Amino acid sequence: MWIWIFNIAAMALFLVPGILAVYFILERRRSRRTLAALAPYHPKVTVLLPFRGLDYNLESTLQSLADQRYAGSYEVLAVTSEENGRGEVLVRQYAAQSPRIHLVKASHSEVSQYRSDKVNNLLTGIAHAAGDTGVYVFIDSDIVPQPTWIEQMVQPLQAEAVGLTSGSAWIVSKSRSVMALAARYWDFLATTMITFPLTRFARGFSFAVRRVVFEQVGMKSIWSEAFHDNFTISDVVRRAGYRIQYVPDCLVPEHFDIHGFAWVKWVKRQALNTKVNYKRLWAFGFFLVTMPRLLGAVLFLVSLMFALTGSVPSLLQIFLYWPLLHIAGATLVVAAVSRDASQIQGYRPSVIRIAGLVLSSFVSVLYCISSLWAVISNKMEWRNLVYHQKSPFTTVVTGERGREHDPGQ
Repeated sequence: MWIWIFNIAAMALFLVPGILAVYFILERRRSRRTLAALAPYHPKVTVLLPFRGLDYNLESTLQSLADQRYAGSYEVLAVTSEENGRGEVLVRQYAAQSPRIHLVKASHSEVSQYRSDKVNNLLTGIAHAAGDTGVYVFIDSDIVPQPTWIEQMVQPLQAEAVGLTSGSAWIVSKSRSVMALAARYWDFLATTMITFPLTRFARGFSFAVRRVVFEQVGMKSIWSEAFHDNFTISDVVRRAGYRIQYVPDCLVPEHFDIHGFAWVKWVKRQALNTKVNYKRLWAFGFFLVTMPRLLGAVLFLVSLMFALTGSVPSLLQIFLYWPLLHIAGATLVVAAVSRDASQIQGYRPSVIRIAGLVLSSFVSVLYCISSLWAVISNKMEWRNLVYHQKSPFTTVVTGERGREHDPGQ
């Protein structure tokens, strides 16, 4: 009897990604119905764009923000602590062409082991926001949003219960390796957690919050000693009883130029940031998604060895079915998230591309090792700096101090 109980429990764990995907599909459908029923909502918006140097796609990002089709008024505050960099020159050029774009200079002296450069830039931008701003919208400097991005991000915030809205990412890598494709699947799986009740969160490169909520929960004070932006605000807004709403039409391309083992480090950074700044999300992902996938793969290989050499112990028989259960969940995940990819320029869905993503989910199991690595190691590297996991993070400089930057989403 207990063998059956064990088998059912193991199957349930292996199917968690599929359950997340099904809930994501239902929530996406519900969100579309809710948005269609809402009245027009066009508060004054301040878009906060932290940047450092001539970040990848910065020019395209500025152009897309200048050309947004938003019926209300909005301003774009591009904030940097860098002195006379090429990025600053570019922003000044766009500010001269568009009355909506403004350059804001932040003081690097405010950056410490408690406050990252990115969060410091965001706080400086908020201090310079228009007095009648009703919504803060946050975007990373390498993200090129579609023309109705502001409109879509702001619309759900008219509901009093909604405190944060979030888009998600479609990884675009210069490398066409299997590791890059597996990273896209890994990000798809993370996207399904945006809508799940126990794990709702906002993605850092594309999220929005009502100003009254931001002030009510005391985010200025909390961010004054925060290393990470989106996980911190997600945790605080949830604790205050507000809903975090996924916006289906705000899937944006996230560009990478990394190869090989660097993808493993990228996943570790994500896991470590989540572990430190949003423990509920990390615990759910680690114990109910990451570890079952890793153990399922390992025990499948063990049971396969038994099958090739003789009989399989009854306790291991369920693991022979792990690949089938895994691919069923992966298919649901890919089908759920890729529906929003129509707004990604140049992307055309095909059976081959979808099949490639599903098969890459097996390779993404390697990234589970990265999450385990984040448990046993408190160090991560990003842009010539080494960060040690404390509460909050502390920083050991291996490069020039002025190059400090947010360690990623």
